[in-house]
Amino acid sequence: MKIFILSLLCFSTCFASELYFNNGKNLKGEILEANATHALIKRSSDLQLFRIAIDSLTQDNQAYIKNNFPPSHEALPKFKKPLSNKDLQTHSRYIDSLIESKLRSYNLRPNKEVSDEVFIRRSYLKIIGRTPSLNEFEAFSNDKEKEKRSKLIDELLGSKGYVSNWFNFWADILRIKDRLNNRISGIPYKNYVKEFISNNQPYDEWVREMLSSSGALWEKGNEGVSYFARDVNMPLDNMANTVRIFLGTSLECAQCHDHPFDRWTQKQFYEMAAFTSGSTNLRLKREDNLNTLNRLAREERRKLEQSEQPQKSRQLQNAVRDIEDILATGLNNLGYGKISLPKDYQYDNAKPNQ
Repeated sequence: MKIFILSLLCFSTCFASELYFNNGKNLKGEILEANATHALIKRSSDLQLFRIAIDSLTQDNQAYIKNNFPPSHEALPKFKKPLSNKDLQTHSRYIDSLIESKLRSYNLRPNKEVSDEVFIRRSYLKIIGRTPSLNEFEAFSNDKEKEKRSKLIDELLGSKGYVSNWFNFWADILRIKDRLNNRISGIPYKNYVKEFISNNQPYDEWVREMLSSSGALWEKGNEGVSYFARDVNMPLDNMANTVRIFLGTSLECAQCHDHPFDRWTQKQFYEMAAFTSGSTNLRLKREDNLNTLNRLAREERRKLEQSEQPQKSRQLQNAVRDIEDILATGLNNLGYGKISLPKDYQYDNAKPNQ
């Protein structure tokens, strides 16, 4: 699965071994490090080191370096969190000075500070997705405290409304529903996403955790398996949605043929799908206790049917199925790394079912 996550980071332009310059020349080598302006390259032929200007490369190569060699976070100053009000004001004034300087370069002036009425309406809509009530509006308007606007923002960010508003945003993107495949409950998945929002968990940590989750779905800490349970037995849909959500790239058209408007081929679609092939098979190996439960249930159902109680027999059968779905749902395999091309594959770069 680590390979798959790495592929998400460099799928669109993963050609670090060969760099192309604007003058038409190319260089085969390895990128060792890069900053905002230059990259250090080790040439493959003789291992000689070169420091080249990034803007001398083609746009695709520049994008690859900027996306895969961000500035070192260790070089950034350490901040004590949460920041004090004094530090917040200092940084805010600095950001304002940058904006005002840019506006002056265009002979523009910043807009006037909005009124309390506009501020509270914008804050509620942006943070919790609704307008303030009359009581909320009057309480804010009558508040004479100097820092009342900052206080309002903190209150809204710490409210259930904030979690609910942004859960709706992510629920739409992740296509969360109440039941993941008719029998598996989607409630743990909902709570998992709400917890990510409420705890303000860093986005990269959350995505990495979710895409590498495995184990029994019912066990605490494995709620991320629900991401794969959403598309149970639909590995191609799951992969295409993963690329669309986290890379902003649409591959769906390449599932049946080479993409008509983009660079992706049908073969590349299935090469990408191979990374997670098998990850939507959510049936765990049956444990002995489940076999015992089914044996006891069959015996009890036989007694109920002999005593002419078919309705209770069906109720017992459904109850056992619910228990089995809970205990036998999980993910042991995050991908086989292998998949076959479709039987009607028609391009000359591979064979059907290969």
